[in-house]
Amino acid sequence: MLSIDHKNLICLITIDRPPVNALDLSLLEKLVEAISQAGTQRAQALILSGAPGRFCAGLDTKKLATATTGERAKIMSSLSKLLATVANCPVPIAAAITGHCLGGGAALAALCDYRVMASGDYKIGVPEVTLGIQIPKKVDRLLARLVGARLAQRLCMEGILFDPEQARRTNLVDVLVEPDSVTGAAIDWCERILSLPQEAMLAIRSQAREEIRSLCEVE
Repeated sequence: MLSIDHKNLICLITIDRPPVNALDLSLLEKLVEAISQAGTQRAQALILSGAPGRFCAGLDTKKLATATTGERAKIMSSLSKLLATVANCPVPIAAAITGHCLGGGAALAALCDYRVMASGDYKIGVPEVTLGIQIPKKVDRLLARLVGARLAQRLCMEGILFDPEQARRTNLVDVLVEPDSVTGAAIDWCERILSLPQEAMLAIRSQAREEIRSLCEVE
């Protein structure tokens, strides 16, 4: 379901919950724990990745559909906690988008400092409206930081899904690479960031992420 590997000062967290890496309560809690620990232990950079062909399909809608009111509230609370954990992570985070990246997965990627996506027949976006689910305001704002307010509105209101090239052109992702090079490209970025004077880099990063932290505060 979740694997954790270390490469020098970089922690790689890989989601592997077939068939689409959907987030259920257990996976949400495991991600919160893994990211929290990585950000407070020896890791100085973090990579969120997925199994080949799938980064994350967002919340497990099948489990949501059958959940009781209490169970649904717990799942949504855990999702909010996960987003807040990523927003407040003290070390740089790269998203290694290994395939489809939807809903909550797209929100996770938007919270990262850098996004590498696999080229190919993949989609990224927030299609919740097509399922009759209202997108939280924070997701709209997170996407707006990357693509602008007008396009973010359309992504959320219309459930538009981008292919990798469209995502790159609109700044939804930073760079495209071949599928087998995604994790390597994310590692390269982390190594480049870690080669910079750390005090200055981390201070600038903290300033730039003030809005993100505010948006993702858990009420």
